[in-house]
Amino acid sequence: MTIYDDVRAKLAEAEAGYQQLTADLNAAEQQIMTLTQQLEECQAAQQPETPTTPTQPQPTGTKIGCSWKGTEGLPASITKIDSYRYFFQPGDMKSAKTWGGNARTAHDKYGCRNFSVSFKPDSASANPPFAAASITNMTNYLKSIPSDVPRENVYVTFYHEHDGNIRDGSYSLDLYKKGSKQVADVAHSLGMKYGPIHNGWPMKISEWQSKEADVSLYDFWGADCYSDTYQASSPYMDVLKQYADSLKKPLLIGEMASPAESGSKQEDWCKQARTWALKNTAVAHYWSSQVGTTGTNYRLSDQAARNWFGV
Repeated sequence: MTIYDDVRAKLAEAEAGYQQLTADLNAAEQQIMTLTQQLEECQAAQQPETPTTPTQPQPTGTKIGCSWKGTEGLPASITKIDSYRYFFQPGDMKSAKTWGGNARTAHDKYGCRNFSVSFKPDSASANPPFAAASITNMTNYLKSIPSDVPRENVYVTFYHEHDGNIRDGSYSLDLYKKGSKQVADVAHSLGMKYGPIHNGWPMKISEWQSKEADVSLYDFWGADCYSDTYQASSPYMDVLKQYADSLKKPLLIGEMASPAESGSKQEDWCKQARTWALKNTAVAHYWSSQVGTTGTNYRLSDQAARNWFGV
């Protein structure tokens, strides 16, 4: 055995040890949540029986929606969607924006009256994330959403999937907290909801906890979560609901999807994903688009779309 073989063997052993430690940490986090819940139940059982309100919001009338980019749209068999998800790029709020684009299509063509919209900062280095003029443009944009959309049906987010940017150092937790406060204040002043949309990866509670803003600002907690190998939503996505419940916030899925292919995998996945979403979320969106021009294709086939929207 050469010295290189010895180094490679030790590297493989270290990587296996790291993977085992990661698995042990996830199992420990799940056990802690279970024990905490059991403790709360025991404490509640010892209290005098008095009328109480639920401590964790349960979905009532889950809104099943989607998003798409450009003019991709949906299969012709779909004529109604409950919710539409879209976002603005960094710096977009430096100039005035009015209602339009795919959001208008969702409203006018598909009868959508529920929207999830997120805003990114003026720039990655802006401190605070939005100048006063950008706040004014954001406020005016949200006011331009048609009046037949109930204000409480607009779910507003700052910097969706911010986790990765904080992880790689391209954005800071301090700025994320400042931007969250700015956007939450705008949303709440208009009677709209505010909450984060995290990156589901790596599906670890500790990862989300370490990258939260002030949770007292939240009216919901959200995440994006893709199933690239057609993982069943349960148990794969159950940890999202468990964490949202621990915050006592309803769960919003900003994006979820599985790849399109020639068989029935996407169709089957959409059917079970809809069942999971109806049970566990307040709002859930399927991202029916392709990543770039050559990346993963998540576009809904006709039958997959029927299964997702329950047609």
